[in-house]
Amino acid sequence: MTLIFYKPDGLWDVLINDGQPVTLIDTENGFNEVLVDLWASDVGKGIDQVSLTYRSPSGLNSFSVYIGSNNLTEGDLNSGRFSTMSIMNRCLEAGIYNLSNVWIKDKAGNVCSFSNGIQLEKWLDTTDGSIQTMIEIINDKADSTKPFAASPFVINPVLADITITQGVLSATVTLEYVDCGVSYSQISLIHCDDPRAQSIFGFLSRIDGDENSGVYSGQFTVPSGAILGQYAPRLEVYDRNNNRTIYGANYPGGFSLEETIPFPEVSTQKVTVVSEIPKVEDLTPPQLLTGEVDCTWDFNEAGGFVKLIFTAQDLESGLDLGFGGFSSFGRGLNWVEILDPKGMFDQYVPLTLDSLDFETNPTTNEFNATFCVKFFLPKGVKPGDYCFRVQLTNKCGLFSTFGLSLGDTPFPEGFPSGCTIINSGAFDCTPPVPVEFVVTPGFLQSGEGAKINVSVRIRDLGTGFQFG
Repeated sequence: MTLIFYKPDGLWDVLINDGQPVTLIDTENGFNEVLVDLWASDVGKGIDQVSLTYRSPSGLNSFSVYIGSNNLTEGDLNSGRFSTMSIMNRCLEAGIYNLSNVWIKDKAGNVCSFSNGIQLEKWLDTTDGSIQTMIEIINDKADSTKPFAASPFVINPVLADITITQGVLSATVTLEYVDCGVSYSQISLIHCDDPRAQSIFGFLSRIDGDENSGVYSGQFTVPSGAILGQYAPRLEVYDRNNNRTIYGANYPGGFSLEETIPFPEVSTQKVTVVSEIPKVEDLTPPQLLTGEVDCTWDFNEAGGFVKLIFTAQDLESGLDLGFGGFSSFGRGLNWVEILDPKGMFDQYVPLTLDSLDFETNPTTNEFNATFCVKFFLPKGVKPGDYCFRVQLTNKCGLFSTFGLSLGDTPFPEGFPSGCTIINSGAFDCTPPVPVEFVVTPGFLQSGEGAKINVSVRIRDLGTGFQFG
């Protein structure tokens, strides 16, 4: 038997705001909604997602619309009409935005995409001309002003002693914005002399004022395995329209493409990391040693677990498992992921102190640790070969990401790079559909307090609806 995979084959009648110019107005949350309407087709399992991106005249701003299978309003997923309300930032640059990217994925995980340039132009030539390629945005509050530091950037203390444990430094600064207000700020320390040293990162949060002018404070945690010497601070400030200003040091080797500017006068210019005893410089990221996988459950019967037990090693700084490997970017510092290469399933589990497997390895510690990770997969999951990815980070900030993706470190010889999921029955690729939605009462007087009851009836023709 030959399997044939069809990519999504059609997109037409794409309209943003019914083809009319979009006039942005003031709203309570700073965002405007616009209607997105399009038709799409796929001869296989049906349309899953559609994304279109339009770029501003300067290229500094963009506006993206996203359509999912749940936005179907007419027809079916093989050939249907999709409609949704998409959000626009109140402070977007005014002018004509041009279509720069089209991305379409079907339920089987097949993707077709076209980016700005000849590739996109050739694809548009094959359409019937009904795809809206330009959006005019009218905005009397377009924000192109970069945020700035209105006071010195001060770090206290300026000496981090890591003789016994990690060092903690506090940072404060007043940040001011125009129109759009704060988005986020990132602070970092960059070694002045040794390009091998890991940069030390932190984030600022507002402790006084408002989003247009406020005092921000944050912390650096200097790991006990940091390379000794002087570090220079760096501050990146972003507003809600993605305008940004970068102060201070640049990364070694010109990593950042944007020029930095000097801090305001009297700002902290250097931080020194010291130790009273000689430190062994840690330049080696964590390593995977051995692993075994238990993947014998038949997911036709019920949901169940895939279990991965593995040992990792970091003989210098030790693995960083404090606070659950917390990171401001979501996944954390240490995690394990299982994914279907076709993109139909993806699940990750953070590695924390609770993941340590003392039963398998009673001497488990931060330098040589055995983990037991359990992935729960639902009944009816797609059978076939799944891949693992593992990320490990040590206390010096060095990390390794093992896997089969581009840029990943290959798994060591003998380590299970994945497993084969068993499902002796049919797998479920049909999303649940709400067939009845009732809200009572249907009308409320302004200023009136009331209890609102919501009733939803959901139909799923596959394995059933899952709560949570």
